[in-house]
Amino acid sequence: MDELDKQIVRHLHEDGRKSFREIADAVDTTPVTVTNRVQKLQERGIIRDYTIRLDHEQLGLDLAAIIRLEVNGDRDRLQDRLDGHEFVQSMYRVTGDTDVVILGKFPDQQELSDFVKYELLDHEESVVETANTHIIMDTYKEDHAVPPTDHAPS
Repeated sequence: MDELDKQIVRHLHEDGRKSFREIADAVDTTPVTVTNRVQKLQERGIIRDYTIRLDHEQLGLDLAAIIRLEVNGDRDRLQDRLDGHEFVQSMYRVTGDTDVVILGKFPDQQELSDFVKYELLDHEESVVETANTHIIMDTYKEDHAVPPTDHAPS
């Protein structure tokens, strides 16, 4: 990515609804150049999709939790099973004394408890040995879309 690509991506990151004409004006190029650059960034997989940010609390998902798992068995099967789960926001394979970390948004304590019990521990296909749940008390920063930095490869 060159500097122009980074500038274009920064503008899309700020507002994915911005027109290519608005971006072109802001970065001092033509709309055709922006269109071509965005198309190439999509083809290269740098821009994967366009999305929106939701206020989860207004959607009734008032309880956020981090769930650390120790897994004994096929992690891929666990990933496949939980991939489309409505309460699983993110799932990571990590190093250390935990194998998998899940970030989830739940309507309430009961839904969180049921998820841990029935989806993680007591599920017939479960490979989870232990689940350690942390309820998030306050969110200081939550932005999963990180704009490009100077560290992005050229």
